[in-house]
Amino acid sequence: MTKEQHEETITLLKEVVEASNRTNHAVRAIVRPIYVQLITYLVLLPLIAIYAFTGELGVLLFIGAIGITGTGISIFALVTELKSSNIPYDFSQELVEDYEWLARDVELAKDDEGECECNSFERGASNLLESEGKTICGRCGKSVKS
Repeated sequence: MTKEQHEETITLLKEVVEASNRTNHAVRAIVRPIYVQLITYLVLLPLIAIYAFTGELGVLLFIGAIGITGTGISIFALVTELKSSNIPYDFSQELVEDYEWLARDVELAKDDEGECECNSFERGASNLLESEGKTICGRCGKSVKS
């Protein structure tokens, strides 16, 4: 493996880890507010039962304060996790560049030049292109044996 290929592999691995982290934060943005709200409701249920039997205004105010606080904390948790799961600005541009590279015009070899003699390592992963019903090598432009 050449130095360039090694550096490209390391870069791709870093991108995979970053994508995994973004996904993790996106899932946490869904789960954390639900968890906070569940705990808030579990704390409120006994207080609501107490209020139902006593009817005191202080218990009702305490219920309201806990409900508002729990909702505020869950919204804060949601916003915090959503900020952490942002997709980088240039991510879509990278996808477009990769697609343009795959869709590039490859100079087709003349029919009399024969078939591709590149091995799979020289050709690279997924460097086979379809053109005029033939499978061609993206490296040399010659047709590839099926």
